[in-house]
Amino acid sequence: MQLRPAPVLPCTSTAMNYNIDFAVSYTGKDGFTGDARITSPELFQLLRIRYPDNSINPKWFILRTRFDDAKDSNLFKTIEMDGGKSPVADLEFACDHPDKYYPVKVERIATAEELNQSPWLMLLPGDRELSGRGTIESDGTYVVPKAIKTKEAVYGSNGPAPWMHLFSPTLKDQLIQSGLRIEFRPVKQENGKPSGLWQLQTLLEMPPLAMTLLNSRYQPFDGDQSKGCMISEGSYYPWVLKYRQSDVEKLADFDVAFTKERFGFPHQAHPKILISQRFRQVAEKLAPGQFNYGLVAVGEGEELQTRYTIPELAPPRDAV
Repeated sequence: MQLRPAPVLPCTSTAMNYNIDFAVSYTGKDGFTGDARITSPELFQLLRIRYPDNSINPKWFILRTRFDDAKDSNLFKTIEMDGGKSPVADLEFACDHPDKYYPVKVERIATAEELNQSPWLMLLPGDRELSGRGTIESDGTYVVPKAIKTKEAVYGSNGPAPWMHLFSPTLKDQLIQSGLRIEFRPVKQENGKPSGLWQLQTLLEMPPLAMTLLNSRYQPFDGDQSKGCMISEGSYYPWVLKYRQSDVEKLADFDVAFTKERFGFPHQAHPKILISQRFRQVAEKLAPGQFNYGLVAVGEGEELQTRYTIPELAPPRDAV
């Protein structure tokens, strides 16, 4: 019982790369588990040695690898032949069919060419922690319990589950002076005083996303933000924001725009931020390596919906 060796080669492709991870459990053939089920002790140990992680649980671990490597080594087929379950990049679907499928989480890794060709980019929260956990007021103003003050040009976010986009005063001033069409407003502290940090501000709103939206109760989103809003796109991150060509072709040129939709739970509902390639170029000069980006896709129909997803991990169309 062997896996075909996966090649270790430098990545020279200009196409999207994908990292995957999923839970693997050693269990009986009829045992219930939402993970990739392994019934053979020899196969379980082989997988554990080949894909080591930090788990000390003797019957469970997280398997992490590149999708291409998993495909080339027949990893998914080997698991399916042993435990009878197939991978799917959709947690909700896997939970509805736990006897046949196990969920796979997919990390999208955009290439430099894809980032350069994206019509706009989604600005992701910064890695540096500049405040504690925060909330958002009805007008979109960030409110934080405390803030870290710095004179450096710093882009950051708020705490261990970041969603805020925070700018130090120095970086804010430099971005304004660069000539970008850009506005900021101060971030408040819970005591009502200015925090010293700044957030992006714009009145420009994108058209509706061409994506399936749900509320926090996993029901179709009807515009009621009191129930929250989220994108239903399977277990992929970061999101690729998708727009119909017919909806965006008449948009005026911009450097910063907000999504029409507000995401998250009601106390922190916030739009996603789209930026121009000009913004990216300036930001990388002022604060190199501090900014991360997601792609924006424009198109129509089925091709738009399946772009940047993995066909082999899609739920079967004839599932009941």
